Order: sequence, then structure tokens, then C-alpha cells
Amino acid sequence: MGERLVLRFQLPGEAGWITLIGRVVWRNADPPKSRPEELGMGLQFEEVAAARLEAIEQRLTQAIVVEIRETVEKEGSRSP
Repeated sequence: MGERLVLRFQLPGEAGWITLIGRVVWRNADPPKSRPEELGMGLQFEEVAAARLEAIEQRLTQAIVVEIRETVEKEGSRSP
């Protein structure tokens, strides 16, 4: 943990690339002891422009809202 990395990614629907510096703050890379959905790592963005951070936060918020709506609709369709 603590490794610094350069992240470069594109948000869905955006033309430009986002490049920023991040640090690994947690990781779980032990498949025998974990379910697949528990594997991965957490990154903390360290050097990112405010406008880029706002775009990332907006996109994540939108994705969370969609996921919640789909879950609620799925649960609602199961009730009698």
C-alpha cells in the first residue's frame, strides 16, 4: 500500500481523457480468502484539478442513482 500511480481514464460520454495522480490506500488481493466482488483496491486521488474532480463526482453520483433506481424497481416487481 502507499504506491503512487498515474491514472488515465475517460468518463462515459466525455471526449477528453482525465489524467491524475493517485495513491493506493487499501487492497485486497487474496482470492482464496475473498469473494470475487471483494477483490480490488482503493485509490485516493492526490493531484487532480477541481473541475476534473467535480466531473468525476457528478458521474459517480449519476451511476449510484441509476443503480438505486434499478434495485428499487427490481424489488418492487417482486412484491405481490
